[in-house]
Amino acid sequence: MIYVNGCSYTFGIGTAPHGDSPTNCLKNSWPAQLSEMIDQEIINQALPGSCNERIFRDTIDYLSTNDPDMVIVMWSDPGRLEGYMPKEGDWYREIFDLFQITPQAVTNINDYFKREALESYFSFLHTDAKRCLDTLSYMNAIQMICKAKNIPYISQCYKSNIERQCRHALKNMQSNKDPSVIKVSEKIKSLRTSLDDLNFGVNNTISFNQLVHDNYLPFSEYSLGHPSYEAHTFMANWFKELIEEHDLIS
Repeated sequence: MIYVNGCSYTFGIGTAPHGDSPTNCLKNSWPAQLSEMIDQEIINQALPGSCNERIFRDTIDYLSTNDPDMVIVMWSDPGRLEGYMPKEGDWYREIFDLFQITPQAVTNINDYFKREALESYFSFLHTDAKRCLDTLSYMNAIQMICKAKNIPYISQCYKSNIERQCRHALKNMQSNKDPSVIKVSEKIKSLRTSLDDLNFGVNNTISFNQLVHDNYLPFSEYSLGHPSYEAHTFMANWFKELIEEHDLIS
């Protein structure tokens, strides 16, 4: 059995019209297609719009009481956050325990004071360095847990946001000689480096979105910016070949 987590790119948004029920897309997602290709049960805990805190928390929760044969996590945008904000956001966020917030979607918040608070946060307190540091910490923690439990683990990204934001953060900190800034910079570099040692040749520069572009695959006609059904088929085959190449499942 394989455990999978991620955001809408793993949930399958864009593979079919989802109307008022995004679960229509689950059966077309790359995890569902991979399950059929390799004849393995796959537990898919991905949810649309997920931040990396949610992905990390639910993955940790699952691994605390289960020992799957393999773990695949497709990480989301480091800039996304979560909070307890009932009755806020789009219809599909009703399936979350905590409200998922992207910087771009703050204007959709209904409550004036919550919206103003979040706009202030993203304008004055949010930094790429902090968000990258958090996400890299989550990625390393899952890697270490899987290593301790002797579970093959593939860490990938839905887009190249993590690597891009890390480069951007490091560039901005490069000329700053403040000791605290230097420490954060060194920690980001250290955490990035440690991610490559258990990932079977897959690093955080490889993303689903980039593979779609590189292989001239179509994006969805149902949900702009999301991979199409054909792209999910490609992604499922990509993972199938990786699993077979490294003999990850007996």
